[in-house]
Amino acid sequence: FQDVANLSCLFAHQYWVPSSFIDSSKIECPIPRLVRPGNISIELFLNSFPISIGPPLIFFHINLSFSSISPMFGYVHGGTNVSISLNDATSESAVTHCIFGQKPVPVITFGTGIVVCRAPAADIPGSVPLGVSADDGESFSMSPISFEYTQPATFTSIQPGHGPESGGTKVMLVGTNFISRSSAVSCLFGSNRVVCRLVSSEELICETPAMRP
Repeated sequence: FQDVANLSCLFAHQYWVPSSFIDSSKIECPIPRLVRPGNISIELFLNSFPISIGPPLIFFHINLSFSSISPMFGYVHGGTNVSISLNDATSESAVTHCIFGQKPVPVITFGTGIVVCRAPAADIPGSVPLGVSADDGESFSMSPISFEYTQPATFTSIQPGHGPESGGTKVMLVGTNFISRSSAVSCLFGSNRVVCRLVSSEELICETPAMRP
Protein backbone atom coordinates (compact mmCIF):
# COMPACT_ATOMS: atom_id res chain seq x y z
CA PHE A 1 0.00 0.00 0.00
CA GLN A 2 0.99 3.60 -0.57
CA ASP A 3 -0.02 6.68 1.39
CA VAL A 4 -2.23 8.30 -1.23
CA ALA A 5 -5.39 10.37 -1.10
CA ASN A 6 -8.87 9.15 -2.10
CA LEU A 7 -8.29 5.57 -0.95
CA SER A 8 -11.54 4.03 0.28
CA CYS A 9 -13.20 0.78 1.23
CA LEU A 10 -16.52 -0.61 0.06
CA PHE A 11 -18.42 -2.78 2.53
CA ALA A 12 -21.14 -5.20 1.39
CA HIS A 13 -21.07 -3.67 -2.13
CA GLN A 14 -22.88 -0.53 -0.94
CA TYR A 15 -21.26 1.29 2.01
CA TRP A 16 -18.29 3.55 1.24
CA VAL A 17 -15.85 4.68 3.94
CA PRO A 18 -12.48 6.48 3.66
CA SER A 19 -9.46 4.44 4.66
CA SER A 20 -6.46 5.40 6.80
CA PHE A 21 -2.93 4.46 5.76
CA ILE A 22 -1.02 2.59 8.49
CA ASP A 23 2.06 1.29 6.65
CA SER A 24 2.95 -0.48 3.41
CA SER A 25 1.16 -3.64 4.54
CA LYS A 26 -1.83 -2.24 6.43
CA ILE A 27 -4.69 0.19 5.97
CA GLU A 28 -7.61 0.80 8.32
CA CYS A 29 -11.27 1.06 7.34
CA PRO A 30 -13.96 1.82 9.96
CA ILE A 31 -17.02 -0.42 9.75
CA PRO A 32 -20.14 1.58 8.76
CA ARG A 33 -22.88 1.66 11.39
CA LEU A 34 -25.51 0.45 8.91
CA VAL A 35 -23.70 -2.83 8.20
CA ARG A 36 -25.61 -5.73 9.71
CA PRO A 37 -23.89 -8.58 11.58
CA GLY A 38 -22.78 -11.56 9.47
CA ASN A 39 -20.44 -12.20 6.55
CA ILE A 40 -19.75 -9.01 4.59
CA SER A 41 -17.46 -8.26 1.65
CA ILE A 42 -14.69 -5.63 1.66
CA GLU A 43 -13.18 -4.10 -1.48
CA LEU A 44 -10.48 -1.45 -1.84
CA PHE A 45 -10.88 1.48 -4.24
CA LEU A 46 -8.76 4.42 -5.40
CA ASN A 47 -10.74 7.32 -6.87
CA SER A 48 -13.74 4.99 -7.31
CA PHE A 49 -11.66 2.45 -9.25
CA PRO A 50 -11.18 -1.01 -7.74
CA ILE A 51 -7.59 -1.87 -6.90
CA SER A 52 -8.25 -5.13 -5.06
CA ILE A 53 -6.89 -8.23 -6.78
CA GLY A 54 -9.11 -11.29 -6.81
CA PRO A 55 -12.52 -11.71 -5.18
CA PRO A 56 -13.61 -9.38 -2.36
CA LEU A 57 -12.37 -10.18 1.12
CA ILE A 58 -15.01 -11.64 3.44
CA PHE A 59 -15.23 -10.23 6.94
CA PHE A 60 -17.46 -11.61 9.70
CA HIS A 61 -19.12 -8.70 11.48
CA ILE A 62 -20.68 -9.33 14.91
CA ASN A 63 -22.90 -7.21 17.12
CA LEU A 64 -21.05 -6.58 20.39
CA SER A 65 -23.62 -4.28 22.00
CA PHE A 66 -25.12 -5.35 25.31
CA SER A 67 -28.32 -4.53 27.14
CA SER A 68 -27.60 -5.16 30.81
CA ILE A 69 -25.02 -6.22 33.38
CA SER A 70 -25.34 -7.90 36.76
CA PRO A 71 -24.35 -6.82 39.29
CA MET A 72 -24.00 -3.14 38.40
CA PHE A 73 -21.52 -2.42 41.20
CA GLY A 74 -18.63 -3.98 43.08
CA TYR A 75 -15.92 -3.14 45.60
CA VAL A 76 -12.86 -1.08 44.67
CA HIS A 77 -10.53 -3.97 45.49
CA GLY A 78 -11.97 -5.83 42.48
CA GLY A 79 -12.91 -9.48 42.10
CA THR A 80 -16.63 -9.06 41.33
CA ASN A 81 -17.82 -11.45 38.59
CA VAL A 82 -19.94 -9.36 36.21
CA SER A 83 -22.39 -11.04 33.79
CA ILE A 84 -22.92 -9.09 30.57
CA SER A 85 -26.06 -9.82 28.49
CA LEU A 86 -25.30 -9.37 24.79
CA ASN A 87 -27.93 -8.18 22.34
CA ASP A 88 -26.76 -10.80 19.83
CA ALA A 89 -27.21 -14.14 21.57
CA THR A 90 -24.88 -15.86 19.07
CA SER A 91 -21.79 -13.70 19.61
CA GLU A 92 -20.78 -14.69 23.14
CA SER A 93 -18.07 -17.12 22.01
CA ALA A 94 -16.40 -14.36 19.97
CA VAL A 95 -15.92 -12.01 22.94
CA THR A 96 -12.40 -12.29 24.37
CA HIS A 97 -12.08 -9.33 26.74
CA CYS A 98 -14.01 -6.75 28.76
CA ILE A 99 -12.80 -3.32 29.76
CA PHE A 100 -13.68 -1.46 32.96
CA GLY A 101 -12.76 2.17 32.44
CA GLN A 102 -9.21 1.86 31.08
CA LYS A 103 -8.47 -1.62 32.48
CA PRO A 104 -8.99 -4.62 30.15
CA VAL A 105 -9.56 -8.11 31.56
CA PRO A 106 -10.11 -11.48 29.81
CA VAL A 107 -13.47 -13.22 29.68
CA ILE A 108 -13.53 -15.98 32.30
CA THR A 109 -16.59 -17.87 31.01
CA PHE A 110 -19.60 -17.51 28.73
CA GLY A 111 -23.06 -18.95 28.16
CA THR A 112 -25.95 -18.36 25.78
CA GLY A 113 -25.93 -14.62 25.10
CA ILE A 114 -23.85 -13.92 28.22
CA VAL A 115 -20.16 -13.38 28.97
CA VAL A 116 -18.64 -13.09 32.44
CA CYS A 117 -15.64 -10.94 33.33
CA ARG A 118 -14.01 -10.34 36.71
CA ALA A 119 -13.83 -6.65 37.59
CA PRO A 120 -10.27 -5.43 38.18
CA ALA A 121 -9.33 -3.29 41.15
CA ALA A 122 -10.08 0.44 40.87
CA ASP A 123 -8.02 3.34 42.13
CA ILE A 124 -10.99 5.27 43.52
CA PRO A 125 -14.76 4.74 43.94
CA GLY A 126 -17.06 5.86 41.12
CA SER A 127 -18.65 4.80 37.83
CA VAL A 128 -16.57 3.63 34.87
CA PRO A 129 -17.64 2.84 31.27
CA LEU A 130 -17.84 -0.79 30.26
CA GLY A 131 -17.00 -2.39 26.90
CA VAL A 132 -16.29 -5.74 25.23
CA SER A 133 -13.78 -6.86 22.61
CA ALA A 134 -13.66 -9.63 20.01
CA ASP A 135 -10.05 -9.05 18.91
CA ASP A 136 -8.05 -9.94 22.02
CA GLY A 137 -8.38 -6.47 23.50
CA GLU A 138 -7.12 -4.52 20.49
CA SER A 139 -10.37 -2.53 20.27
CA PHE A 140 -13.54 -2.33 22.34
CA SER A 141 -17.23 -1.77 21.70
CA MET A 142 -18.31 0.55 24.49
CA SER A 143 -21.77 0.78 26.09
CA PRO A 144 -23.66 3.58 27.85
CA ILE A 145 -24.05 1.12 30.73
CA SER A 146 -21.55 1.80 33.50
CA PHE A 147 -20.14 -0.21 36.39
CA GLU A 148 -19.91 1.45 39.79
CA TYR A 149 -17.01 0.88 42.18
CA THR A 150 -17.76 1.36 45.89
CA GLN A 151 -15.98 1.00 49.19
CA PRO A 152 -16.98 -2.08 51.24
CA ALA A 153 -19.95 -1.54 53.54
CA THR A 154 -19.33 -1.29 57.27
CA PHE A 155 -21.72 -1.55 60.24
CA THR A 156 -21.34 0.61 63.36
CA SER A 157 -24.57 -0.02 65.29
CA ILE A 158 -27.90 -1.86 65.35
CA GLN A 159 -31.07 -0.48 66.98
CA PRO A 160 -32.78 -2.15 68.82
CA GLY A 161 -30.40 -4.93 69.79
CA HIS A 162 -33.11 -7.46 70.66
CA GLY A 163 -36.68 -8.49 69.80
CA PRO A 164 -39.26 -11.27 70.25
CA GLU A 165 -38.69 -14.71 68.76
CA SER A 166 -41.89 -14.29 66.73
CA GLY A 167 -40.06 -11.75 64.58
CA GLY A 168 -41.49 -8.59 63.10
CA THR A 169 -39.10 -6.18 64.85
CA LYS A 170 -37.97 -3.33 62.62
CA VAL A 171 -34.23 -3.02 63.08
CA MET A 172 -32.17 -0.05 61.92
CA LEU A 173 -28.63 -0.82 60.83
CA VAL A 174 -26.27 2.15 60.87
CA GLY A 175 -22.99 2.16 58.96
CA THR A 176 -21.31 3.44 55.81
CA ASN A 177 -21.17 2.76 52.08
CA PHE A 178 -24.57 1.11 51.66
CA ILE A 179 -25.29 0.93 47.94
CA SER A 180 -28.05 3.40 47.10
CA ARG A 181 -28.63 2.12 43.54
CA SER A 182 -29.27 -1.49 44.47
CA SER A 183 -32.87 -2.63 44.01
CA ALA A 184 -32.83 -5.40 46.63
CA VAL A 185 -30.61 -5.06 49.70
CA SER A 186 -30.78 -8.00 52.09
CA CYS A 187 -29.50 -8.92 55.54
CA LEU A 188 -28.84 -12.24 57.23
CA PHE A 189 -30.22 -13.04 60.65
CA GLY A 190 -28.41 -16.28 61.34
CA SER A 191 -29.11 -18.21 58.15
CA ASN A 192 -32.35 -16.35 57.37
CA ARG A 193 -32.13 -13.77 54.60
CA VAL A 194 -34.59 -10.88 54.60
CA VAL A 195 -35.01 -7.98 52.18
CA CYS A 196 -34.27 -4.58 53.72
CA ARG A 197 -35.31 -1.03 52.95
CA LEU A 198 -32.48 1.27 52.05
CA VAL A 199 -32.97 4.61 53.82
CA SER A 200 -29.65 6.18 52.83
CA SER A 201 -26.03 5.24 52.24
CA GLU A 202 -25.71 5.04 56.05
CA GLU A 203 -29.01 3.47 57.16
CA LEU A 204 -30.91 0.24 56.49
CA ILE A 205 -34.17 -0.98 58.01
CA CYS A 206 -34.79 -4.72 58.19
CA GLU A 207 -37.62 -6.69 59.76
CA THR A 208 -36.50 -9.64 61.82
CA PRO A 209 -37.75 -13.13 60.86
CA ALA A 210 -39.18 -15.57 63.38
CA MET A 211 -36.30 -17.36 65.11
CA ARG A 212 -35.65 -19.39 68.22
CA PRO A 213 -33.78 -17.62 71.05
